[in-house]
Amino acid sequence: MGGTQSSGRTRSTSSFSDSLNGSSDFGYEEFGGRDGKTCPTCHGTGRISRTQSEELVALIPYNDKRLKPRRTSMYVILAVIGCLIVCGLILFFILPRSVKITEKDIGNYTVKLDSNTSSTIIIVTNQFNITNTNYFHIKVVDLSVSAYFDEIGVGNGELKNTPIYVPAKTSGFVVNVTVPLRFTIDNKLDYVIQLCDGSTKMSHDVAIVFQATLTSEYMSHSEQGTLRAIKFIDCSKNTVVNGSNRKSI
Repeated sequence: MGGTQSSGRTRSTSSFSDSLNGSSDFGYEEFGGRDGKTCPTCHGTGRISRTQSEELVALIPYNDKRLKPRRTSMYVILAVIGCLIVCGLILFFILPRSVKITEKDIGNYTVKLDSNTSSTIIIVTNQFNITNTNYFHIKVVDLSVSAYFDEIGVGNGELKNTPIYVPAKTSGFVVNVTVPLRFTIDNKLDYVIQLCDGSTKMSHDVAIVFQATLTSEYMSHSEQGTLRAIKFIDCSKNTVVNGSNRKSI
């Protein structure tokens, strides 16, 4: 028995030496003994075929270091922080912000007095500023303006050539809306002609309340903004003003 084991060791050592010397005939050999068995996978050759390499699974000890990757907690924390930063930036840039409309000045207006019909017609062009604080452009689909004198509606107007697009991060985007104001017998304001045409009057200003409603759309969202402003207009006979003689509060 002892001699057999010694012979097994000699053959294995010789085969291992041949493999180190570049021999391609190295084969798997077992040491003799009662508990010795031929490898069922490689059938005693010490190798497996290429087809078996895709089917066999290698087993490693439970306490192998490869099963315990280092710095796992740090990588998880960094991944979570990175996700939070990216989400925060996305929300910062795409979060909708309100669109504001503010009054500017009256661009120009024309006054026409007709003593035969006791009517006063004032064609007013209002200027408004639109402010877009979003990081994307908005679409203005409508801007309507209503005018009131002594709580009586005297005219309406709306923005022409809609829709218009306001670029991102824009302040002071100017739009013009023309509103014809009518003071006639029909709305019981025919007496206004006396205020405008009276030679004894020190002032011919009439106070007009303008109410503007802005409708805008962005990112499948619709929003409305309103503005209320009071303007004093000199309604002297046949007055034509191009932005120079106007008063406002």
